[in-house]
Amino acid sequence: MGDHLAQENGVKGFKLRKKQLFQALAGDNAKLEPTEAFKAFEGKWYGIWDKMEVDHHWFPQINQDPPLRLDGFHPVWIHAVQFAWIGDGFGWNVVASEKEDAKSYYILGSVYHVFDQDIEQIRMHRPHVGIAVGSDRLIWATQGEVFLEERFPAKGDMPERYAITGFFYQMDGSSRLSVRGNSFQAIYSRNASNRYPWKQFWMNLTAP
Repeated sequence: MGDHLAQENGVKGFKLRKKQLFQALAGDNAKLEPTEAFKAFEGKWYGIWDKMEVDHHWFPQINQDPPLRLDGFHPVWIHAVQFAWIGDGFGWNVVASEKEDAKSYYILGSVYHVFDQDIEQIRMHRPHVGIAVGSDRLIWATQGEVFLEERFPAKGDMPERYAITGFFYQMDGSSRLSVRGNSFQAIYSRNASNRYPWKQFWMNLTAP
């Protein structure tokens, strides 16, 4: 993927060993700090998704101290929550655990896409699982997509940016993952008059 992207918006920082990946997905991520999980992305961002101008607004995260207990199939404790508007919908990001006094956490998210920016006209629901890769990087996985999100601080002539690089995937009968269709990258800035173009590229990836 990195060969197709400009170095200043690349994905070289997303490096995880298999053990780290499984630990994060299993909720055994002791290095995740709930109070810092989403702070790097807070605020308003402006970009282009495919052919549509999109404004993202990541609201300040709310830390729960003590953690908030939710009862479903089994109790879950919420340590941090964040609301986000993503242009054609809205969603929540949460840091949760299976025990109130947990030392390890996991990240979950849920996005609702709507018609005509009307929150009562939901057309699609996309739950996803998150993995924190340092304080400025998040990996999100839905049932058929992977998104690598990174916030780049201002440096030299490059302003502060927030990049979403992703691809669609499918699983075959033997649980092998392969990419389908175009991969893509959207880059957002803090300036509504400075919207970076949408990028598409092909990526060949197959994983056991």
